[in-house]
Parts: sequence; structure tokens; C-alpha cells
Amino acid sequence: MEDLFEIDDETKMRDQLRTHYAEPLSSIELRVHAFPHHQTLFNGIQRFLFEDRVAIETGKSRTQVRNECKSHTYAVMQRSDAWGRLLMDCFPAALRLSIHPQPAHSPKIGILLGDAEDTWLTPWHGVAVRHAGNFHLMRRQEAEALGAQVIECRGRPSYFQLGPDT
Repeated sequence: MEDLFEIDDETKMRDQLRTHYAEPLSSIELRVHAFPHHQTLFNGIQRFLFEDRVAIETGKSRTQVRNECKSHTYAVMQRSDAWGRLLMDCFPAALRLSIHPQPAHSPKIGILLGDAEDTWLTPWHGVAVRHAGNFHLMRRQEAEALGAQVIECRGRPSYFQLGPDT
């Protein structure tokens, strides 16, 4: 954003982005309640925010963290929409890709980064598990519960291996 705004402060850049490109939060809330795709997007973002925060904020109940994540989720959606509008203004002929599923006729094209039971699962919230010569994305706890072992490459954790690799 520092290339698009003549400000050095990240908070002020986000404020300017919201001022010029964002819809009111009330409009986003109405869309979430009116359209299944927006409800699915909301649920996915809220789940990822919750999973990140519940591990960090151990002094709070899961319900309290989930409720706090609700307003954060609307704000994430607002900034994402505003960012998309800014990119359209600056790069009207550009193709926009996403690591998340996208509905037909979306301004973005969804790219699936790996085979997974949950199409919303990305490498940022899951782990790569190799089994029978193929990689599959899954949650770390699930991989560990199945007995997958961490494989290192060049002395660093790289992926999980489940059973013999045939």
C-alpha cells in the first residue's frame, strides 16, 4: 500500500483505504445475512480468526473469543472488499487470483493449492501430508492423530509423512 498512498503510517493507510473504498459495515452485515456465499465467506474467516486467537488468548473462554472474532471478521471482509476496489481502480485489466474458493462470476479466480477435504483449508492453516506418493492438506492435529511424522529437508521441518511412501 505504501506505493499507492503517500503516507508512511500503516494504520493511516488502512484508514484512507476504508475512507475511499470501503462499504459501511452495516452493508456487509446485510450481505452476509442475505447471500449464502457471503455467509460461507464470513464463517470461513471467523473460523480462521477464532483458531488463531483461541490458542493465544488462553485466559478467555472459547465463546468470548468467538464473539470477539465476529466484529473482526466483518472488518476483515470490509478491508478485503476495499482492497479489491482499489486494485480494480489501479489495475483495471489485471487478473486477480485467490487461494480461497470463489463463486462463478467473481472478480477473483480461486486457485486450489492442494487436495483437501475442506476447500477453505490453505497451507497457512494446515499442513502438507504425504501418503501413498500424494500430498494432501489437513489440520496438524488431524495429521498427528493419524500418526503422521514430520519429515525434514535440509535440517528444517518440511511436511508430514503418513505410513510408508509407496
